[in-house]
Amino acid sequence: MSLLRFLGILRFLESIKISIGTHLRRLFLPFLLRRSRKIYPKIARNVTRLTKTTVVKTGPPWQLHLEAQATRFAALHTTIPVPAVYDCWTGRDGQGYLVMEFKDGEVLQRQWRKLSEPQKMSVLRTLVSYVEELRALHQPYPQGWIGSLSREAVFDFAVRQGDACGPFSDQREFNNSRVTQLIDFSERHPPTVEALRQVLAEMPDNHQITFTHGDIARYNILVSVEGEDARITALLDWEQAGWRPEYWEAYKFLYNAGDGDWNHLGRQHVVPGYDEEINREYQVTSIAGFYI
Repeated sequence: MSLLRFLGILRFLESIKISIGTHLRRLFLPFLLRRSRKIYPKIARNVTRLTKTTVVKTGPPWQLHLEAQATRFAALHTTIPVPAVYDCWTGRDGQGYLVMEFKDGEVLQRQWRKLSEPQKMSVLRTLVSYVEELRALHQPYPQGWIGSLSREAVFDFAVRQGDACGPFSDQREFNNSRVTQLIDFSERHPPTVEALRQVLAEMPDNHQITFTHGDIARYNILVSVEGEDARITALLDWEQAGWRPEYWEAYKFLYNAGDGDWNHLGRQHVVPGYDEEINREYQVTSIAGFYI
C-alpha cells in the first residue's frame, strides 16, 4: 500500500470519527443540558457549561453561524486566544446551537477595578497586539466590500440592532444604508432629515476596510490574575466581527465602553485616532435622537 493511499484512509477514518462524534453530541444534548444544570453554574443567559471542557451557546441560527465562522477564522489566522469551535447547527426546534471549548479565566468586567495600573496596562498592550493582528489580515478579492467574514450579511448593533443587513459593495453603500434608514424614520421632521442628509454628504467613503471584532468589551474578555501578572485567556463573542471601515473598531470600543478609565485608557492605547469619524457617528445618532 502506498503512503498516499494510507494517509487517505487515515483521513477518511478521521472524518468518520468526527461525524459520529457530532451525531452523538447532538443526540445527547438534552441529556447533557439537564445534567449540566445540576453540576455547573450558569455562565450567561444563553451560554451553558455543557461538560468539563465544553460550553453551548444558543440563539438565532444565522447569528451563531456568523460567530462560528469568525471564531474559526481568528483561531486559524491570528494568535488571539479564542475558544475552539466544535459544532454549530439548527435544532428541530429552530434554535441555533454552538458548541465551543470552555476557556478558563475570569470576566474582565468583574476584575478590572481590582487590577493594579501595571496589570491594566498589560491587558491593554495585549489588546493592542490583537487589534493589529486583525487589521493586518487581507480581505478576499474584490476588496472594499463591507460584511461578515464570508461576505454575508452584517450583524452589528451599531448598524441595526437585533437584525442583519447588507452586505455592502463599498463604504459609500454602507454609509447610505445606515443614514437613509434614519432619514426614513425621521421623515415627519424635515429639519432632522436635512441635518442627516448634510452629515451623509460629509461622510468619507475611502477608508481601508479591515477585519474588525466589533465588540471588544470587558464582558467579552477573560483574564487570569496571578500575583502581579494579568493575562488575557480568551477574547469571546465574535458574532459582530467582519470587514468594516478601519475606524469601526475604535467606534465600537467606545460604543460599549461606558465611563471610567477603561474608556479613556482604551481610547488612548488600544484604539487611538479617528476622532473625526467617531464624532460624526455620534452626530448621526444624536440628530436622529435614538439608536437603531
